[in-house]
Amino acid sequence: MIMDAIARPRDFIIVDKNAHYITYVAAERAKLRIKEVENSGYPEFKIDMNKYEEVIEEIKRKIILLCFYSFGQIEI
Repeated sequence: MIMDAIARPRDFIIVDKNAHYITYVAAERAKLRIKEVENSGYPEFKIDMNKYEEVIEEIKRKIILLCFYSFGQIEI
C-alpha cells in the first residue's frame, strides 16, 4: 500500500537480495520495476551498503529504497 502511495507505475524500487518475498509482491502490485543489490551469499549473506550507491547511480531516477536487516551484519 505504501508503494502505491509514494510511487507511480514504472518507478524503481531498490532492494537487497535479503528482501522478503512480500516486497516483490507489493512492488509487482504497484507496477514498479525492481533493481536488486547483491549480497555476499552463503553463509553470511552480507550487504555492502556501497552497492546501493552503484545501483542508484545506474538508475538516476526517482526510487524507493528498502533496506532489510535480518540479524546479520551490515557493512557500511
